[in-house]
Amino acid sequence: MIGTIKLTRFLSQPESEDIFPRHNWPLVIHATSTGNMPSAVFVFQKLTSALDPLQYDQFTNVASAHDIFEIPKQPTSSVDDEMDSPFYRASQVRLFLRSPEEVDEIWGKIKADVIGLTRNLEAENRLKAVDITEITPLDTTPITVHETVDTLDQTDQVLLTLDYRPAGIPDVDGSDNQTILTPDANLTGWLPVSEAPGGWSVPTDAKFFYNTAQDSTVATELPFLQPGNVHLLYINGSKLTHGSSYKITSEGIFWLSFTPVDTTDSLTILDGQILLSQNITGNAPWPIDYVDRGSPGTSIPDYELLLFRT
Repeated sequence: MIGTIKLTRFLSQPESEDIFPRHNWPLVIHATSTGNMPSAVFVFQKLTSALDPLQYDQFTNVASAHDIFEIPKQPTSSVDDEMDSPFYRASQVRLFLRSPEEVDEIWGKIKADVIGLTRNLEAENRLKAVDITEITPLDTTPITVHETVDTLDQTDQVLLTLDYRPAGIPDVDGSDNQTILTPDANLTGWLPVSEAPGGWSVPTDAKFFYNTAQDSTVATELPFLQPGNVHLLYINGSKLTHGSSYKITSEGIFWLSFTPVDTTDSLTILDGQILLSQNITGNAPWPIDYVDRGSPGTSIPDYELLLFRT
């Protein structure tokens, strides 16, 4: 995952004219996020019934990386109780504490847990190949060809997650030709090649390039090992073809200009069926029905780059 999580806390300050002993110290924390980081990071257990003595959904913990993928956002309901999750995630938590010291203690623990969450989510972006195993139907025991990364033909490998979204406001015409009306170089994702840094050697058939300047995980790997086709780019687990829909140079990752893939154009025939099968029916890395980061469309692609390093 790429992005940040911002926590904002709200406190109730005592009034100077209060004459009664104070025993309630409310603490409210809002979480917002940028990029692919989640904002719903607080886990709650739902009220089980009207007879529950607690009367309110209970905050249980800051989500772990596993919780982000396993616990739904907002409470679920189902006729089949077995399908109804007793937990959900939210982007706000409200606590009623008993002292200023307890407020500071809880605030510190929540911040530490969110820091741990972001670091665990970031681990998904830096996967390294540690062994290769070849298996055939006749094998009774798999044969591990390489035991450690140090023996992978003297090449180190890292698996990176790329942001599929446009860095700016996208547009699409009646022929499913996709563009970016207002590029924003401060966002992660893809930019039109007209925004490429000066001095870059941009492939002549390139349409978009990946904004590595806003993705530190990818930027730290520059310059990329050449030739670019030694690296592998996957969409939802399916390998794309270097030179058909994308090219990698020492400077960056480029998405190529081609007729939208719902045609039989020769430039897209190699990757056309793959992109179509993943509901990517235009000529950009994002779906045609993508509107903005709040309305990402009906199909969210997952791009992974297997990068080889000497």
